[in-house]
Amino acid sequence: MNWFNAEVTDWATCAIAENGFLRIISHPAYPAPVSGVEAAMGLLAEQYVVAGWRFWGDDVSILDVLEPGVAITHSQITDLYLLGLAAHKGGRLATLDSRINASAVRGGREAFFVIPVG
Repeated sequence: MNWFNAEVTDWATCAIAENGFLRIISHPAYPAPVSGVEAAMGLLAEQYVVAGWRFWGDDVSILDVLEPGVAITHSQITDLYLLGLAAHKGGRLATLDSRINASAVRGGREAFFVIPVG
């Protein structure tokens, strides 16, 4: 949150990111879970009024964002799609996961940003 508050002025969510947030934060095993999906949806809705927020529709196919002939595994699909969506929209995917293969996505190197920790 320190990085977000200090560095981010414009940011976006999409259906995949929002659904993942709801699935994880409302899971009973999640540390400090909220009391169900409805409460998690309330937390999500609160983000809609944060300055600089916008919604990105998932309006590009993964077939259009991947570099031709790239070899990927099933476990990379969502991350690569999110990176591709960010590149397609002229934005960046901010993540803690430095293992994402940005070169597998058209424009992925420019759109990939690892959030500094510490």
